Formats: sequence, C-alpha cells, structure tokens
Amino acid sequence: MAQRRPREHITITIVPHDGQRTHTIRVSRPVYDALKGLAGALVVATLLFASSFFDARDMAGKLRAHLDLQLRQYARLERAYLESETRYEGLLSQALTIQKDLASLATSTRELRQMLLNADAVPPPPLPPVRQVAAEDAQVGRGGPAGHREVIQVVTATLKYADDQLAAFDDHVRSLRSTTLEYVRRRAHTPSIWPADGYLSSTFGPRRHPVTGEPDYHYAVDVAGMTGTPVLAAADGTVVMAGRKGGYGLTIMVDHGYGLRTLYGHLSRILVRVGQRVAKGQQIGAMGSTGLSTGPHLHYEVHLNGRPVNPFHYLP
Repeated sequence: MAQRRPREHITITIVPHDGQRTHTIRVSRPVYDALKGLAGALVVATLLFASSFFDARDMAGKLRAHLDLQLRQYARLERAYLESETRYEGLLSQALTIQKDLASLATSTRELRQMLLNADAVPPPPLPPVRQVAAEDAQVGRGGPAGHREVIQVVTATLKYADDQLAAFDDHVRSLRSTTLEYVRRRAHTPSIWPADGYLSSTFGPRRHPVTGEPDYHYAVDVAGMTGTPVLAAADGTVVMAGRKGGYGLTIMVDHGYGLRTLYGHLSRILVRVGQRVAKGQQIGAMGSTGLSTGPHLHYEVHLNGRPVNPFHYLP
C-alpha cells in the first residue's frame, strides 16, 4: 500500500513594527497559490482602474477646455449679434430717412411740374423712370421668416435702390430748377403789366390819324392821362434808345431779350439813359404830349423779332 505524500504548507509570519507580538499564519500550498493569484489579479485590476481614472481625468480636462472654447465662441457670436442688431437699426433709420426724402422730393417735383405746366413756360423735363425691382432679384424679400442676415441684405438693397432713386430725383430737380429759373427770367423779361395809369384812348389796328385825319394803322395802344403820370418799364431789360424820335416826341425803347422790345412815346420826361438796366415796374419816364400828339398820353408799342405786335397779347 502506497503512502500518501504529505501536504506542503506555507507559514506566513506577521511582525508588527510597534513591538506587539507576532502573528503566524499557516496555509497550504494550494491556498497560498490561490491567494497569490488573487493578489496579482487585484494588482492588475488596480492598475487598470488607475489607468482608466487618469484617462477619464484627461478626457474631463479636454471636455472642460472644449466647453471654455465654446463659451468664448458663444460670447463672440453674441457680441456680433448685438453689433449686427445695432447696424440693422441704423440701416432701418437710414432707410426711413431716405424714404422721407424721396417722398419730399417727389412732392416738390410734382408741384414744380404742375406750376410749369400751368404756366406759359418751357416744357419741364420728364419725371425720372422708377426702376421696377425684378422678381428674380436675389436680394428681394419673399414670404416666410427671414434670418437676420437676410433682413440686412434686403435693407441694404433697399437703401441702394433708394440712393439711386435719390440721385435720379436730384438730377431731375436740378433740371427743374434750371427750367424754373429760365422761366422766371423769361417772365421777368416779358412785357406783362400796364406801363401807365389812365384810360385806353386808342387800340392796335387800323384807324384815322387823330392829327392828320388820314387813314392810318396804329401799331400801339394809347393810354391817356395827366402830364407827369409815371411811365413804367413793362419788363426787365436794357434801354437801347432814350431821346427825341420824330413824331413820337421824347421816346424810350427797351430791349427785353427773347426778341422782345417795347417803345414808350410822347413822354414829357426821360429818367433813364441808353445802356441802363431797368426792372419790371421801374419808372423810366413821365407821360406827356411831345411829338405829333393831341394831348397827354402814352404811345405804347411791343415789338417781337423786329415787328410790332398787338400789346394786348401781353397785357393782363
């Protein structure tokens, strides 16, 4: 009969450092091997846990840094949004101002055009064409909610369009102003007032001469009155004749430009000289009866392009 092999044992002695009594543990080899394997497993598990812990800590640091970056980017975006909001409000204010200016210009233009059309003036320039915004224009707003960028694009496009229209209206108003000034100047140089107070004693056309009794064609109107009655320039102009002229007696002739001249005859006094500029309504002489005349009156002629025309065409 074979003898059984005795089991091997491992004795573990624990010696405290504080001088207390030692402890002895006696375990069998299998148990020792099991404990050793468990200890190894614990060491490996601890190492793995430590590695995972440090990896997790690094990951948390990276996530924190990424979060800080995101917060900074958000702050920048918020500032940019506030700046764009301020810019949008500024653009909107400019758009409203330009819109008001356009409305004012359009009103002024219509009024000027109507004034010129109602008067005997040079035809005013046509109104500037209004550009129609194309439906396919990428900058034109359409239905549906629009983002902030789209709103700014539309406002910017509107401002540019309004600016272009303002430029067109500005050119038109300049042209209207030039036309109006020319009209005002022409009206000032067109005979349009009675040159003296009194009553009409003879009209333009055929008649019998009051002195000779012969058939005659009267190229003027006669305004009878008192000697010394002021005689006025019928329009702005330049004196081209001031002195005695045959049967007209003391006579003044004024050149008004535009082919128009006026003649004032039978005066008792002349108050202007040749080359002098006179204004409409300015006294240039006094009524009299010099020359071939039957009594104090003003002989008043209007010449157009060198030919006498009926003064009634120019009198109010």
